[in-house]
Amino acid sequence: LFDSNLKKSVPHLPKRISVITSPSGAALQDILVTLARRFPLADVIHLPVAVQGENAVPEIVNAFGLLKKLPKPDVVVLARGGGSLEDLWAFNEEAVVRAIHACNLPVVTGIGHETDVTLADFAADLRAPTPTAAAESVSPDYKMLAKDVSNSQTAMLDAMQSSIQLLSQRIDNASSRLRHPRERLNHQQQTVANSERRIKNCLRHTLDSNQNTLDNLKKRLMNRSPDETLKFQSNQINGLAKLLKQQLERKLQLNEKSFDVLAAKLNTLDPTATLARGFSIIKTKNGKRIVRSAEQLKKGATIIAQFSEGTATANVETVELDQRSKTD
Repeated sequence: LFDSNLKKSVPHLPKRISVITSPSGAALQDILVTLARRFPLADVIHLPVAVQGENAVPEIVNAFGLLKKLPKPDVVVLARGGGSLEDLWAFNEEAVVRAIHACNLPVVTGIGHETDVTLADFAADLRAPTPTAAAESVSPDYKMLAKDVSNSQTAMLDAMQSSIQLLSQRIDNASSRLRHPRERLNHQQQTVANSERRIKNCLRHTLDSNQNTLDNLKKRLMNRSPDETLKFQSNQINGLAKLLKQQLERKLQLNEKSFDVLAAKLNTLDPTATLARGFSIIKTKNGKRIVRSAEQLKKGATIIAQFSEGTATANVETVELDQRSKTD
């Protein structure tokens, strides 16, 4: 799983980057801001997952499985912000390590801080100390690319000018040595003129092509401003808020139904409801004990009868037990 010979190289100019991290953590914002600043030409696909807790491992493994069903990215970034050892433990689980190893795309990890190291870092093709560093490792600096193109154009122009000057000097030297074969000299001059014209045409074509490339890059940069990325994230947040509201409303409805059922059961056990149907409760004279059987009474005892609308005090004149009670 950790064999360095199996590590895949990270592409220099990725067109599509997949980011596996929490939708609510600071790591996602750090990555998006860094990619928008350094290389806004790349498409970013965010796969939201839990990065700690019991759902973290299955969601991370499932996200690697989804990569096969989405438009193929050039590189994958697995990241989360800093935390305790327990917070980062999902990235030490075997299932996550095997999912990284089985991925046929380059995987770059940016987990926690520089001092935090997990097994996922060893399984990845490249380990970055932080989420921001992970974003930097998969994105070239657009400004440096533009500068390199400009420097290449300047170097090419200088080289061609030097070649032209060298050829001109050689022609001048040859002309000074040759006095009589005018026809041959004219032929050489014509050859040099043709070569100079071809070189200038080639130089002009190269400069025009590089200028068009630079203009296209500038145009794509203007079309991929950070505002669109922020708008996309805002739509994601609104969708999550709507889903949360629906789940809360559904939970409230279930609680209301459970409350109604419990209230109905409680109502059936309410002694006042029993009294309202014409029954009464017999208590001892002090009202502290309920008389549940005729065997508890004796002749001459004073009892209190409680009805739904009030109470009455009575004296026991006789106590008669039915045949079943005597048998028992």
